[in-house]
Amino acid sequence: LKAREPRFSPGYRGTFAASEAVRDLAMLEELAGATDHLHVRARAWRKDGDATSALHLKVYVLGELLPLSSSLPVFENLGLKVIAEDSYPMSFDHEGGWRQEAMILDFAMERADGLAVHLDDIRTPLEDAFHAVLRGDAESDAFNRLVIGAGLNWRDVAILRACGKFLRQAAFTFSLAYMQQALVRNPDVANLLVALFYARNEPVGAVRERDTNITAIERQIEAALRDVPSLDDDRIIRRFKNVIDAV
Repeated sequence: LKAREPRFSPGYRGTFAASEAVRDLAMLEELAGATDHLHVRARAWRKDGDATSALHLKVYVLGELLPLSSSLPVFENLGLKVIAEDSYPMSFDHEGGWRQEAMILDFAMERADGLAVHLDDIRTPLEDAFHAVLRGDAESDAFNRLVIGAGLNWRDVAILRACGKFLRQAAFTFSLAYMQQALVRNPDVANLLVALFYARNEPVGAVRERDTNITAIERQIEAALRDVPSLDDDRIIRRFKNVIDAV
């Protein structure tokens, strides 16, 4: 490692194994050498023995500390409930010859809906969405619950958010919050709507394959809608499909 003489707090040394310290130090080194302006990185992980609905998010910070009041709404919009937060100050010698001060924040969380967290499936989308919100590349609202609930990345969520905002401008009856809830309640259909968007915007050179994909996805959406118990949800999903069809 490039970093030399890392100084972990006693609380950190009493909580984490040496192997975890090596991983954390590598993350901080990477962050210190990054060229972007965001001096924050996140890593999702799980302790042995955690409940299936639980996960941890380690947030690595250089410089100014990330206020809890700023991060909590982001977590809540991602569909997570914070159970506890521990902070561990540390420092290490930067490769430029100066000592770098840092902070590791460890958030213990669980899904707000109590469902199981499939960490291997959602780790990268969750981390990327958190970074995108902090950078200002993504909005922080309840559409982001689809990152964990439907396994969508933040750019795919932006497609559905744009459809919802267009419907509001078109004087659709339901509020944006209600539309968000409808998609969160039906994550499989939300995935299919995004798949339909991509299928409809395939390059013109692949027309036959594109049309076949569109037909298959539309059939899946119709089949899924037969299992949607709420008439409001059905109406909302169909309006989202109308917008995507018209793009």
